Amino acid sequence: MVSPRRVFRAFPLAIFLLFPTSAEAHGGIETLFFMGVVALLAVIAASILSFIVFFFGIYFIRRRRRRKKGDNSSVGKVSTVFYALIVTIVFMVFSVRWLVGNYMEDSRAESGVLRLMHDPRVTEVPPPGQVVPIRPEDAAKAKRLLKSAEKNRYDRFTLGIMYRRGEGVPQDFAEAYYWLSLSLLQFQADHMYLPGAEGARDDSKRRLTPEQVAAVDDRVMEWQKANPP
Repeated sequence: MVSPRRVFRAFPLAIFLLFPTSAEAHGGIETLFFMGVVALLAVIAASILSFIVFFFGIYFIRRRRRRKKGDNSSVGKVSTVFYALIVTIVFMVFSVRWLVGNYMEDSRAESGVLRLMHDPRVTEVPPPGQVVPIRPEDAAKAKRLLKSAEKNRYDRFTLGIMYRRGEGVPQDFAEAYYWLSLSLLQFQADHMYLPGAEGARDDSKRRLTPEQVAAVDDRVMEWQKANPP
């Protein structure tokens, strides 16, 4: 399902002119095009609504100022339309710049994760004796990911890799197997082959006892029941 947040992030200018990332990061070129069309319609609707709000706001402000001065003449609607257009254009330009900036930032991050998921070297992990001590910035990142990973498949993958490597969290292959399994559920449903992510998940699984694997598989099944497609 395409969430409203992803629709509004996928502004057409970023899609068709900038196009900084793989279409796979957004569910394929058809989904990307659909999000672009919907986003364009949303921007048009927002422009119209903004103009109406600014028009009446400017109209009543101008009328109130005239009344305070004792001038009961009517407010010029043509000039009010002009002022409302100017304010609407400025407002939409800054809004679009903000939307495109967020889109670019998120797309670059997602594309970086997607490239990593294709990289077979993801299966490489440091031995337990060589795990780097947890840094405060990594711990803070892991804490943020734990809040967002339930809904974001890219964050689930990143969290799984952090558990594999012991970055920001204690090295834990059971947690790595859990989060990597969750991250691949939707990707595999989209028929995407990600050798790096799949290799990391399978490698994490091999490091567990049968009892640990069964426990994680039960958690994955519970998550699937609580989060139907």
